[in-house]
Amino acid sequence: MADILQDLKKAVLEGDDEQALKLVQSALQQGIQPAALVNQAIMPGIQEAGGLWKKNIYFQSDVIMSAEAFRVAMEVVEPLLAAGEVVSSKKIAIGTVAGDMHNLGKIIVIAMLRGAGFNVTDLGEDVPVNTFIDTVKKKKPDILDWVAI
Repeated sequence: MADILQDLKKAVLEGDDEQALKLVQSALQQGIQPAALVNQAIMPGIQEAGGLWKKNIYFQSDVIMSAEAFRVAMEVVEPLLAAGEVVSSKKIAIGTVAGDMHNLGKIIVIAMLRGAGFNVTDLGEDVPVNTFIDTVKKKKPDILDWVAI
């Protein structure tokens, strides 16, 4: 188990999205829990990429490739986290404000919240203010968060 988790972390870190996808699928077939994939491989990989960026070792293109591998892996794992046994009555609405297309941080936050059992409504990217207001009126979330860079 440790080998596949280490390999998945490396694939995310190095931005190898095809390998990350294969490893996630293989790990799930082997019975590795989605939360373990996120906590022990996918998140550490993207966090290390961020650390290398801060140290000026990674360039923007390296971080973009890592983020893509992260996104591909999370597309497989996130629905499984959302379907997990932990259930919270807490509702959260989150989106990226109009004029901003950045979504990596939002994707990470959503994955972790869903993994913890929260009911998350993802409004998407480039979301107009009125959409946030309408969502609060209709869904009455306990928490509203918006991402702006």
